[in-house]
Amino acid sequence: MPSPLDPHKAVSAMNTLIDARSLQSRVLFSTANLLLLERRGLFPARVLVGQRRIAWPLADVIAWMQHKVDTRPDFPPAKPVIVDAAERFIGKPELTTLVPYSHQNIRLLELKGQFPPRIRIGENRSAWLQSEVRQWIEDRLAASRNAAN
Repeated sequence: MPSPLDPHKAVSAMNTLIDARSLQSRVLFSTANLLLLERRGLFPARVLVGQRRIAWPLADVIAWMQHKVDTRPDFPPAKPVIVDAAERFIGKPELTTLVPYSHQNIRLLELKGQFPPRIRIGENRSAWLQSEVRQWIEDRLAASRNAAN
């Protein structure tokens, strides 16, 4: 019997479709790249919802994201990460707006286990989970405030 936190049980309950724009902001791929990944069987298939409108099942997208998180080759997290409907991947440009470090410094922190590990989402693409980065920022703020007191 699956546990209440089983991501596959939670995902199967969702009956939502998301459009291309929402999908692109969530997984960082263009529509053309998504089509290539679909053809290779590496991404959930789109659904034709109208003559000229396509969408993706949110449950399938979340399951794909969860699989990417669960199969991180480097530095698996200490505790399991559950991807939910609000989760999204962020790329380097957005990461550098949230975290005031260079790409090299972020990589060094990752190697030391002091920064959330990146996730390979494609052959030539890495991303970070937004929730992990935000938690890292909150932890730094809390540590800074505690040190000041």
